[in-house]
Amino acid sequence: MRLNKRLYKFLLAQSAKCIANRFEDGCFVEFGSYPGGTALELFDIFRRKGILFDTWAGVPHYDKVDAPSELKENQLNKSQKKFVYTVKLRRQQDKKWSPDRRVKQALKKGGLKKLCIFVRGDICETVPTYMSDHSDKFIFAHLDCNMHLAAQSSLQSFWPRLETGGMIFCDDYKDPLWPGIEQAVNEYILTQDNLHFFDMNKFEVHNCILLKGSEEDKLWLSEQIAKWIEEWQK
Repeated sequence: MRLNKRLYKFLLAQSAKCIANRFEDGCFVEFGSYPGGTALELFDIFRRKGILFDTWAGVPHYDKVDAPSELKENQLNKSQKKFVYTVKLRRQQDKKWSPDRRVKQALKKGGLKKLCIFVRGDICETVPTYMSDHSDKFIFAHLDCNMHLAAQSSLQSFWPRLETGGMIFCDDYKDPLWPGIEQAVNEYILTQDNLHFFDMNKFEVHNCILLKGSEEDKLWLSEQIAKWIEEWQK
């Protein structure tokens, strides 16, 4: 469980605002968007093109990193069955209902739906394909896909396309419920020279930030984080 949900949302918003102000153009992505709350917040901040990657159908698969014990494996299977049952029940009550309906309606109401691209399917397949087939300028990502292989694939496919000075805000880093995120991030940061890693767990949130850039960029973000925490503590 996230240690401080309000602080997590604050830090995510501040990170997004910093990047939105830093770049005049460029789009953002979210890896793992269901049920859509943070996606709406990011669209409200960026007010530009955003790509949402999700199955909108639960977790398609997991590996031993995600489920190191039989208990955890049973929990994941139970959660997926519950999701499928809930979707089936909601559709029986309302044939027009879908897992992404809320976020679509909210984006439409806010006049932002035209800026949103939904990419449905297994992130391990959809993210590499999209990054290969599209020439978008990417400046920011919110990684919130819970599973090891999905996070691994997202990092490997997205980071080379991320603009210098851009960032990835990772959710669930060091969260014992989702061990795959920590392993995927820890594995990836060892492979990159221009990656600056900021572990936010010292502020009692299960998050980290990956910044692409120079030592000057690293100093810039360090100063920004200090300002955010000072503002939060007032």
